[in-house]
Amino acid sequence: MKWLPLSKKEKQQHIIIWVVILIFLYIINIGLGRLFVRIVVGVADVSKYMFVFYFSSFYVFNKYWGKNTRAILRWCIVLGISYIIVNYFIEIILTPGIGGHNGLLSQPISLFYSNSLIYYLIITGFSLAYFLNKVKIEKTKNYLALQNSLKKWELGFLKTQFHDHLAFNFLNYCYTHVYKTSVTTAEAIELYAELLRFNLEAKVDEKIQVEKEIEYINHFAGLQTIMYPNVKITVDVEGSHTGIKINPGMLAALLESILNNGMYNEFRYCYAIKVFQVKNDIGFSVGIQADSIPGKKKKGETGKPNDVAVYAEHDKLHENLAKLLATHFNKVVKKYDIKKIGNNNLEVSVVFPGDRE
Repeated sequence: MKWLPLSKKEKQQHIIIWVVILIFLYIINIGLGRLFVRIVVGVADVSKYMFVFYFSSFYVFNKYWGKNTRAILRWCIVLGISYIIVNYFIEIILTPGIGGHNGLLSQPISLFYSNSLIYYLIITGFSLAYFLNKVKIEKTKNYLALQNSLKKWELGFLKTQFHDHLAFNFLNYCYTHVYKTSVTTAEAIELYAELLRFNLEAKVDEKIQVEKEIEYINHFAGLQTIMYPNVKITVDVEGSHTGIKINPGMLAALLESILNNGMYNEFRYCYAIKVFQVKNDIGFSVGIQADSIPGKKKKGETGKPNDVAVYAEHDKLHENLAKLLATHFNKVVKKYDIKKIGNNNLEVSVVFPGDRE
């Protein structure tokens, strides 16, 4: 199978792990004698561990796993014998030869062989676990790549079947005639046309300027406030974002998900949206406040609006958004946070990765 190359982060992690093992061996080998002996023996031990680990995972398991079990067994036997021979040289010949003290010389040779075999099996076990984890990662990436290709194909197919000129001409016709009787409805048609234009022009594999995304959010917020009178949305853009690009629809997708989890009928929601810069990345926060609709009561309810119901609904919203961020957005954002402020306020903050031109 094709092997996934080690990323820069993985290489750093491996180096740290082997250095920690080397330090650990240096500490526990204090009985070997002077500093030089402990360092030489420690480096030799780590070298044999690394050879077994990487040769098993990169070659043996990578080449024969799921194809030839006998070949894996043969290689494991060869590696096991080689490990014992190398270990014998290090412990029995090298260590005393450079002036070290080795307690194994006074013990039965069978104990040495059994200990060497146990260590070899442990290293091989870690190597197998590492290999299987890499296989799982590769399958996941291949699946995501396939899904992305299918989405691109479906989007391209839909765009070829969609007569955008006819659609926009029709929306312009509706806007012109509806404007005479309902300005609000005409504005909603205009905003919807802008949202539609953005989605048709956006390409999944091409990043866009942050300003374009903010423009989309403003149009989306305006349309939502027209459709739902009980919803109030404010958009505040802090600083300049010139030259920063992000994947299209990232901010909009999060905002749509947050709004879809709100209750538009029984409660009044206020959304305070902020877009700000975090170095070369984009910060996006949404403050959410829920209140009872003045004068609106449920059937059979008397007195003041039920604030307890507002608090309960807000707790439910907090739970839903926490699940949403953890399951759908944790892999596409650098970090996210959601916190409750009082009984009827929430704040969702997210940092999206950006690229500067």
